[in-house]
Amino acid sequence: MKKAKRIISTVLAMALVLGLFAASPVLASAESLPGLAVGTWAGTGGNPGDGHRFVTMGSYNGNEIKWRVLDVYVSDGTDGNAEGNKTALLLMDDLLRTPSGGIDYIRFNAHNSNWAQPSELNGFLNDPFFNEVFSADEQACIVTANYGMGGPYEGNYGFQAAYSSKIFMLSTDEAANPAYFADNADRAAGYDWWLRSPGDSDITAAYVSTGGSVIGAGFDYFFNYIGVRPALKINLGPEISTPDPTVCGLTVAANVDKQVGDKNSLTITVTEQWTDGSIVPIKATFSINNNAADTYNVGSYNVYVDTKGNIKIRECYIVE
Repeated sequence: MKKAKRIISTVLAMALVLGLFAASPVLASAESLPGLAVGTWAGTGGNPGDGHRFVTMGSYNGNEIKWRVLDVYVSDGTDGNAEGNKTALLLMDDLLRTPSGGIDYIRFNAHNSNWAQPSELNGFLNDPFFNEVFSADEQACIVTANYGMGGPYEGNYGFQAAYSSKIFMLSTDEAANPAYFADNADRAAGYDWWLRSPGDSDITAAYVSTGGSVIGAGFDYFFNYIGVRPALKINLGPEISTPDPTVCGLTVAANVDKQVGDKNSLTITVTEQWTDGSIVPIKATFSINNNAADTYNVGSYNVYVDTKGNIKIRECYIVE
């Protein structure tokens, strides 16, 4: 029996139509997105990575925020999302900006620590940023996920292995991931932007330079002239396999065309009706004698046909 495997993803009430553009490492490695629960399609951006997909979600200082889709994956349950749920990792395509369009510089911390969780920047991103930027529907889709320090100096200064957050900065490992960014130009945002990983000393935090290089050694965490490029994860719901479509109905028909002499042409059509609504006709033609009665093979079916008077059909049915 024929089978056609079909996979769908459940989504929330509001649908987002997404498209694919020029090839990029992300598009090559990430799954196709289903309809997101929130947001609207924003098209391409001005970066060399125009092959990325984008959504708009939330508004900051009067401007809608465009987010770049870095990855889509099915959660194993260790990242804070439910096991089996499909998750999208999003990164703001630009840096946070002031109402006039300038860079909204926010220092990493002013409290003698380059650990991301208690940092001034992490506190800002999760309140007030989270509460003021996103609607209630958007907030409901954002995952409270678990994040490690993710850098070459992780663990040097007694940091906890991971912390939970809704809005976060990328780590040096994530920022350097070639599946997320094609190169430095693809990673660049025109200004330096903070990462969450600690630097090479207890007073530095990692960042991405204006040119897009990942600087793991970092800069002084109280420096007030580095931009912010928030990241978040969105729950796309569980992935569900629909049952394979199967045949739910059969009809059979036969007709005879008179040929020269005592030979006739018998055509038998078996029509399958599938559970997905499709109709599949299967046809076969045979040369028969006058008044023939026999069983004929039509696709995977055996069909009995009894003819009379050259072109008349007495009986026609599928043999079980």
